[in-house]
Amino acid sequence: MVQEKSCIYIRTLGCVWFILWVSLIHETPESHPRISKEELSLIRQGHEKKPRVPTPWKSVLTSVPLWALLAAHCGETWGFYTLLIQAPTYLSNILHFDLNENGLLSALPNLMLSTVSIFASILADHLRKRGIRISIIRKTLNTIGFFGPAICLAIVAFVGCKPVVIVALLCLALGLNGFAFSGFIATHVDMSPDFAGRFYCM
Repeated sequence: MVQEKSCIYIRTLGCVWFILWVSLIHETPESHPRISKEELSLIRQGHEKKPRVPTPWKSVLTSVPLWALLAAHCGETWGFYTLLIQAPTYLSNILHFDLNENGLLSALPNLMLSTVSIFASILADHLRKRGIRISIIRKTLNTIGFFGPAICLAIVAFVGCKPVVIVALLCLALGLNGFAFSGFIATHVDMSPDFAGRFYCM
């Protein structure tokens, strides 16, 4: 019954979203019926085409900082997705939570991740305004985002089957992982704004 209701709500929300999208979003600013001339002029000024610079692949592939960044990216991605995929399984199979009845419990760690990652980005901006070097900010937030979850998960192994404590630790683990979004993930843009997309995809 709960699943049926949630499906109806999600479908309805999807339909409302689609209607809003079709009515409010347009292919280009020029095709938008409600854009003012001033706003259109401002948008055009901000989108002056820059000459395309070829990717300096030799410099890229021999860059030690870039390889360190890629190693951090691979490690974090593996840990993040392992936790993301296995946490609900752990809650269901080991702690015997019925996730169909309590979907909020399964979503709680991800909610923490979203909330903390927003807070971490605000914190990073605040620290930059105070004059702290960007490399120190990124490394500090990245350290919190990597070691925080590791410590939380290590503690899970020693608390026994205490569901409330374990759920709190899983929430804290994914929450602390949110600091990494203002750590290594933002470093791609710091290192090379023109090639950040390519670096991120590597």
